[in-house]
Amino acid sequence: MCLHVPNKIVLAKISLQLKQTIVILSPSLYLLKVSN
Repeated sequence: MCLHVPNKIVLAKISLQLKQTIVILSPSLYLLKVSN
C-alpha cells in the first residue's frame, strides 16, 4: 500500500466529507438536545 503519494488529496476529501456530515448532523443533534 503506497498511501504516501495521494495523502493530501485523501485527507482533503475526508475533511470535506466530515464537514458535510457535521453540517448535516448538527441540526438534528441540536433538535435532540432541545427535545430532551
